[in-house]
Amino acid sequence: MMSGQRVKGFKAGWVVMIGKWGKAHWMEREGAGMAVAICSPNINIPAGALFDAGTFDKCKRCLAKRGEKIKRLCQIRVISTRQEPLNAITQEDVIKEGFPDWTPAEFIQMIVDHYNKHPMEPINRIEFEYVEGGK
Repeated sequence: MMSGQRVKGFKAGWVVMIGKWGKAHWMEREGAGMAVAICSPNINIPAGALFDAGTFDKCKRCLAKRGEKIKRLCQIRVISTRQEPLNAITQEDVIKEGFPDWTPAEFIQMIVDHYNKHPMEPINRIEFEYVEGGK
């Protein structure tokens, strides 16, 4: 997932705080520079720390409160889930992740840099397949 630029002059909209949540939240500016998510008053941060939502998925509770519908892209079937060290990834796995030109070492470094994970740290591995005709 990618995010856009830091939001300037924020009033309200779909935004993310990098490293904080895995979803974009609809937030509204409240008071002296603070922004609050409409799905939970517990989600509040300085408005200056917000980024354009980019391609992040939108929070389902925020969508519901705004009366918006979730756009389903496809249906998947989970084949397996397990924890394994990040550095156990194979070249085949890297290709399945969508990086056919990368080595496992390059992929590991990207995850380490982006998520601040140690290569020996267990990560959640979810293997899935697309369900034909599923929407």
